[in-house]
Order: sequence, then structure tokens, then C-alpha cells
Amino acid sequence: MKKRKIVGLVCTCAVIGLCCVGCNSDTKKAENHAEKIVDLMEEDNIEEMNKIIFGYEDPEIQEEISKENGNAGETGGIITEIMKKDKIKVKDVDESQIIYEIESPNLNGILDDLKNSPQLSEDDILNHCKDYISKAEMTKHTVKIPYSVVDEEIEVNYRNRDFINAITGGLLEVYQKAYQDMITEYGIMQ
Repeated sequence: MKKRKIVGLVCTCAVIGLCCVGCNSDTKKAENHAEKIVDLMEEDNIEEMNKIIFGYEDPEIQEEISKENGNAGETGGIITEIMKKDKIKVKDVDESQIIYEIESPNLNGILDDLKNSPQLSEDDILNHCKDYISKAEMTKHTVKIPYSVVDEEIEVNYRNRDFINAITGGLLEVYQKAYQDMITEYGIMQ
């Protein structure tokens, strides 16, 4: 009887231990994945980050988009300038999410000066934005990104509003506010 209890206890401990190792293994994979993202940002590997975050996975499609926008081969756009200043670190990883701490330029006022200068060229606007980015104070964001494990691989969707807003210095919120202001000012969609 005593032997049976000991065997039962050992089996229970073994099952719990295996479950913990399995969960820990997934968390470790997520940690490794998160560190690769940090490394890409530290290396200023903008091309790879664009693939991961914005979905530019086909170079021919990206080249075509660049040609249409008149900036074929340009690597000095606004997003690139912002991401060069970004600092990112992994704050924590648990069984369901990666928590990043992102320090980026605070771009809340980037469009304010442009409102009063309607006759600016595209180059003037780009130069203004680059200058603003270079002088902007840095701000910290904590972002939680859920992940899942599919076929032993970590899957993370970085096309997450909070993550993109953090690495772009709040640019999504700036554009959203500008759009709302335009709708209000011109009475669009009322």
C-alpha cells in the first residue's frame, strides 16, 4: 500500500514536471524570438523589420510600390528615421505574451507646424519631419504582444496597433488626430 502511494506520487510529480518543461520550452522559444526582434532593431535592419511589422514580404511588390511613390531605392523615409532612434528591450515573457519596453521619439507635435504652411513641397515636409524626429524627446512605451505556438514555432503578430504606434513614436495617433481634425474642419461625413 505504501509502495503504491509512493509510485502514484512519483508519477504525479513526473507528469507535472513534464508539463512545466513543455510550457517552459515554449516560453524560452518566445524569449529567443523576442531577442531576435531586439537584435534586428539594434542593428537598424529596417528592411527585415518592415517585413515583420508591415508585411513587406515580396521585394518585387515593395519595389513597385516604391516606384509609384517616387522613392525607388530610398531608405531614408520617415519611418526609417524614427526606427533608427528607437531602443527596444524585452521586459518579460510569459506563457502567452511578450512584453517589450520601447523608447522612441515623441512625435505628438510633428504636424503642428505644417498646418500653418500649406504651400510646402513634399521634400520640405520630409525634411521638416526628419528634423523634428532628430530633435524630439524620447518617450517610453510598454507593449504587450500575444504569441502562440503552432507546430513548435512561435507566431507573433507585430501588426499590432500598440506596437506600431510605440515604434513610430505615436505616429498612428498623430495621423488619426489629423484625420479627425480634417473631418471636423471640413464637415466631411456629417
